[in-house]
Parts: sequence; structure tokens; C-alpha cells
Amino acid sequence: MMTRRDSVQNRKETALGDVMDGARVYLAGGQEYVDDSAAKAVRSAAMSALERLYPKFEVADDHRWGRVLRRALDGDASALDAVDYSGNPEDHPVCEAVLDHVGSATKGSAVRSAFAASPHGWPQDAVDAALALLTHTNHVRARRNGQEVGDDDLTQRTISTTRFRAETVQIGRRERIQIRKAVDGIVGNVEPNEELEAVDRCLDRMQGMADRLGGPPPFPKKPDVEFIKDVERHAGNEKLQAFYERKDTFLEAANRWQSMLNLRDRRESEWNQLQKALDYVEGLDEAQEVSTEATAIQRNRSLLEKSDPVRPLLERLTEVLRDELRARHERYEAIYDENRGDLTSAEPWSELGESERQQILARNGLDGVPEIHVGTTEQVLDSLDRISLDNWEARIDALPQRFDNALSDAAKAVEPDTVRVRLASRVLRSEDDVEEWLDEAREQLYTAIEDGPVQV
Repeated sequence: MMTRRDSVQNRKETALGDVMDGARVYLAGGQEYVDDSAAKAVRSAAMSALERLYPKFEVADDHRWGRVLRRALDGDASALDAVDYSGNPEDHPVCEAVLDHVGSATKGSAVRSAFAASPHGWPQDAVDAALALLTHTNHVRARRNGQEVGDDDLTQRTISTTRFRAETVQIGRRERIQIRKAVDGIVGNVEPNEELEAVDRCLDRMQGMADRLGGPPPFPKKPDVEFIKDVERHAGNEKLQAFYERKDTFLEAANRWQSMLNLRDRRESEWNQLQKALDYVEGLDEAQEVSTEATAIQRNRSLLEKSDPVRPLLERLTEVLRDELRARHERYEAIYDENRGDLTSAEPWSELGESERQQILARNGLDGVPEIHVGTTEQVLDSLDRISLDNWEARIDALPQRFDNALSDAAKAVEPDTVRVRLASRVLRSEDDVEEWLDEAREQLYTAIEDGPVQV
């Protein structure tokens, strides 16, 4: 039984071998494929069929596209190095084909399907890498849910739901270099292929400068920023093109505005000092003239003009206040020294110890002459903040009375029962007036002395 089975099996294999040896392989269209064996002929025909179905497959036939994709999603403009390509990304055959396909807004899933089908048959990683890289280099603009999508927000998972559109404006290498140079002069170093992000930072910087420059009088009005808004209205390469066309305007405005901002802090401080000084010189001869000029600065908003309009006025008022302050300080010191000498020579004062004397002087605000510092404007104003010109006058007028009070305190310290008598003050025009005043004073003193020692 086994022998008969083996014999039949051998005859079957021999028959099949004869059939296969006589088989002929044809590709659609009638082309015959001949090889050493039928298997080899079938393999050759199948490869030929694939080549006819996907004639462009070879362009993306590389197992390293996954590496390109990862680097492109990380923002690496040289991601094509992974497939040994060092030219411009948009010139690579895969990127070039994808860029042509997304001429109008095309969904990522549709791009994948188009290049997965004949005549390409490209792997998804190759298509996704091209989309990510072209988005990063601003050759393609990406939008999702109606919002612009930056290359930082693009992932392989979101590519399918993102719409891609080729930029209608292309920025050449020379233009990009000039854009980087202009932006570098405003916000600092700009790397290649980062021009769009740098332009956005430049727009923010310029808008911030304009906001800081403007203010209420005497500051200038906020400068015209229409040229900034003209660029902000665009996106992608159109924004780069708009900036490129206005780069000289940006550089000129940035330099001029920065110069004004460099002046702002110092000029604002000087202006505030001038206002304070005008308050202190009110009533003096210089006040009206300087006040008129300060009003003109405010009305004309000329605080940040190249020629400093404030410092000359401030220096004039500083000199006036310095002289007035010195004069009052000298008067105060002279009257203080004179009255201090009288107090020192008074009988009750000499009977007190040094500690009691210092307490009496401090209690009556006579523990020394207040110091002033008038070397700089700041020192003059600080001194006036402590004691104004009017306050100096009041202190000068009060000095005799303060020393009189100190003498009374000294007398009471020596003799606690001492009574202070204030004699009437009047204008005496004749000898009779004198005699009358003396009689009244004598009577007042006689009455008071009955109660103890009297100080007049």
C-alpha cells in the first residue's frame, strides 16, 4: 500500500515539474519574462509590475525617513542630513513634490493618501517629514481649526487633521540674509530659518518701545506705528516680505526711539525735580520766567528732544535756591549764636549742669543749627524737603522766643518758685509814654515778686 502511494506521489511531482518547466510568464500587455526557473520569472515580472505601478517610489526609497521626521518635528532645518542630503529642503525631490501638491489648502491625510498611491507609493514617514520640514522653513503654512499652527505645535498625530498650503510668496536666500541683518539690529542674533519667529519678536519689541515713548505732556505723543501694523496683518512668508520691504523704516525708527528712551528716565527725573524746585521758588524773581519756559516744554511735549530743554532751567533754579538757602542758614546761625551767647552768660544758666542744659536746649529745639547740603540739585532739594525757605523764616523769627523760653526753664530749674512776668509791649513816642510804661511795669513786678522770684 505504501509503495503504491509513493509511486503515485512521484508521478504527480514529475507531472507538476513538467508543467512548471513548460510554463511561460507574461506581464499585462503581453511581455514575456524568461528566466532559469518559473519562480524567478514570476519574481522578475512582479518587480516589473511594481515599478510600472509606482515609478516614483525610488525617490523616497530609504529606511531613514523616520529619523528625518523626528528631527523635522524638533525644528531641525537640516533634518535631511539623515538621508545624506545637504541642499535646500525645498529642492529635495520628495519635498518638491509635496510642495507642488499643497498649492491650495490640503488636509494632511489627503497628502498622505496621494503619495501612498500610484505613481509614488511613498512611506508615510517620508511624506510627514516633508510637511514638517517645509512648515518649519516657511515654505508651507499650516492651519488647524482655523488657527495658524507653528512648527512647534505640529506632531505626527496632528498632521492628518492639519491643512497645509504652499506659501504664495517665496523669500530668497539674499532676502533672508537682509531680514536677519535688520532684525539682528533690533532684537539680537537670528539663526537661519528662524526669520519668522525673529520678526514676531521684533514687532513686539517695536510696539513696546512705542508704548513706552508715549505719555501725557511733557512726553511726546505715542509715535505712529502703522508700519508695524502693516507687517502684523500678514502671516508666514507674506509677513517676511512685508518686513523686508519696510526694513529700513524699522531700523531708523528703532534707532531713533531707543535714543529717546535712553533719555527718558533721566529727563523724567529732571522734570520732576524742576516741578519741585518751582514750588520752592514761588514768590522769588526767577520763578515766573522759568515757570513760563517749563509750561512751553509741557505744551510742546518737548521733554525728549535731542537738545535738553530741562537741565538749563533746573540749573538756574538750583543756583537760586542754593543762594537763598545759604542766606537763611547764615541768618539763622548768626541769630542763634547771638542768643546762645546771651543765654550762656545769664545767671541761672551758669548754675545748671551740662546735662540739664542740653535737656533744656533740646526741649526748646535749640540743640544746634540744622545742617544743609547744597552741592548738587538733589542735595538742595533734599535740604528744602526737610526745611523749606518759609520754614527757615519762621524758625529765624522764633529763635529769640525759644531762647527766652530756655532761660525761663533754666530759672525754674534753679528756683522752682520763679514766676515769669511778661511785660506789656507797646510803642513809646515820648518821655511821658516811657514814664507811664515804667510805672505800669513797676507795679506789675512788685505784685508778682510777692509770690516769689520773678523772671522777665
